Amino acid sequence: MKRFFEPRKILIAYDGSPSSKKAIDMVVKEPLFNHVERHIVNVYKDKALSSFMLEEATHILETLSFSTLYTASLQGEPIKELLNYQKEKSIDLIAMGAFSHSRIRDALFGSFTSKMILSTPKPLLLLR
Repeated sequence: MKRFFEPRKILIAYDGSPSSKKAIDMVVKEPLFNHVERHIVNVYKDKALSSFMLEEATHILETLSFSTLYTASLQGEPIKELLNYQKEKSIDLIAMGAFSHSRIRDALFGSFTSKMILSTPKPLLLLR
């Protein structure tokens, strides 16, 4: 069993959904994350929408003067892009919203959340 260590870098997967906004809110309010380097990442199909979402998330976090904030707008397959970014930047923890589609869709295709849980080698903080 691996020993717990306080995260130094956190990636917030942000798509503008209520659960991703909750992840931003939690990172703002949770004392554990007061001095971590924050990375807000959006994987997009529409670059203009991605820029808007990252501006929205940055505005929420800009009031914080005690940590470093980075944003990234990535294009491609979301799980692959998030995990590549995590590896490249040595991210300790991914925070993301967890939401479910219909049970039939999840049974046929699998959920994004399930795929992330199975794919990431680092801790994943899921918020609903």
